[in-house]
Amino acid sequence: LDENFNTIQMVFQLSAGLKKAKLDVDTNSLSASRAVHALAKSYGFKLNLPSFFSQKREIIEFSEKGSNGPPLYSYFQPPWDRGELWAGTGVHSDSSDNSAPRNSLDLWRDLVDWGADTSAFWVRASQQGTIRVWSSCFVSIIHPNGWETSYYHIDNIQLNDFDDVSVNQKIANYADNEAQALCQGGESDGPHLHFAVKYNGVDIEIDESTMDFTSWKHKAGIGHYDDNCATSFYTLIPSNTRVCTFSRELQNNTTATDAIFVNGFD
Repeated sequence: LDENFNTIQMVFQLSAGLKKAKLDVDTNSLSASRAVHALAKSYGFKLNLPSFFSQKREIIEFSEKGSNGPPLYSYFQPPWDRGELWAGTGVHSDSSDNSAPRNSLDLWRDLVDWGADTSAFWVRASQQGTIRVWSSCFVSIIHPNGWETSYYHIDNIQLNDFDDVSVNQKIANYADNEAQALCQGGESDGPHLHFAVKYNGVDIEIDESTMDFTSWKHKAGIGHYDDNCATSFYTLIPSNTRVCTFSRELQNNTTATDAIFVNGFD
């Protein structure tokens, strides 16, 4: 056995207790995960688990997945609630002049006009992390592995700056009026979510060759906002069904994965 086994075992016992204590306050696994790493650090070693902790190893590796950059698969979920169907455009740039890499998608549950009620259209976290609230219409989530997702054209933000956020947690509604949706500038034809992805601060093109969103992947196509289904489309996972842009058939059939704690952990 590794010479640190007894210490590792003690850390996991302590972390199990921390989990129970944390659950008395809330169920945010990221905070609990940080506590585990802090405990390990206090004993002067990195978490390097023996093989019989394979399940825990898999969960830790999941939280670190994509830490070397793209490609990144089976990590992000779509930014809406599980079981809902949404639609999306072709991929495009996050910049107004379309000069940056195509790292963004426009997504919506129902295609409605300005002034319509969007209070039932909830934007949710694609993965756990720490939220940054930049304005009343724009937030981003800094994920533990160097990735970042951002959410623009929103309203009714449910979290505060630097809050921990869990995967699938409610973030906000997408805005029902143009002034709110564009509080940091840009253009918009109607209510929707502008969703973007970065790695270590660099825009990463959303394409099936670089990432998926667990329930589907996107073929980037030609140029920006490509709506030709022959060149730009979504593919559902695992059915491998092609879905054209603007078609409200994009599913979220993912399930939760805890960053450290899983059933039977303690």
